[in-house]
Amino acid sequence: MFADDIELVKSVVAKHGPLIDGPIVECGGLIRPTIANYQKTIDAMNAVAMQHGFDMAAPAIRAAQMARYENIERPLSFLGDYIIENPETGGTPLELLERKYRGDNKIGTAILLSVLEHVEDPFWAINQLGFAMKPGGLVIVSVPFIFPHHPGSGEDNFRFTSTGLRKVFGQRNYGRPETEYPDGENKWEVLESAWRLDISASAGVLDIHTGQPQAIKSCYIAARYIG
Repeated sequence: MFADDIELVKSVVAKHGPLIDGPIVECGGLIRPTIANYQKTIDAMNAVAMQHGFDMAAPAIRAAQMARYENIERPLSFLGDYIIENPETGGTPLELLERKYRGDNKIGTAILLSVLEHVEDPFWAINQLGFAMKPGGLVIVSVPFIFPHHPGSGEDNFRFTSTGLRKVFGQRNYGRPETEYPDGENKWEVLESAWRLDISASAGVLDIHTGQPQAIKSCYIAARYIG
């Protein structure tokens, strides 16, 4: 998770709230995630880079790079109570949420932070998410565009532009036969979609494994489920 993602959720909820009744679900989240606050590393590197260059072996450089990592328990707690659904920790996969959230228990707000790049088929996953959403429910998605490969315990499959995210939420089947959408195609109202993080490779953030300059760029979309 990016520290910027937390600010994104706050901003979207402030503009498009109040949230409708229904569970708030963070898909793919963790109770205590590692949060990357790149400004902390950029500030720390500005203080030491003149002395050490970009030698990752220098303890001061290593400390500056590690400064970006924060561990905050339930970082979206400003939303109130929310449910974390992460299949890696025993939760329900994004594509199967409709089996759990149905009837009066459908999701009011779904949040996907650095999740959609890991699914097998983002078009299918978002269509299936619709079956778990209440009409008028809000979805907030943040994904990387420029970021190192990060499979973790799963797969890292995709990178998105902001227009690409609009296409994911536009659906239109994108090559799938109609029989693969047996219950129909869900529809979304895109509220906003744009670029978000934009950190150049010269800002002082290094890949923690290779020591090479690292650029980071992300984009996001906020959409409302309309059935």
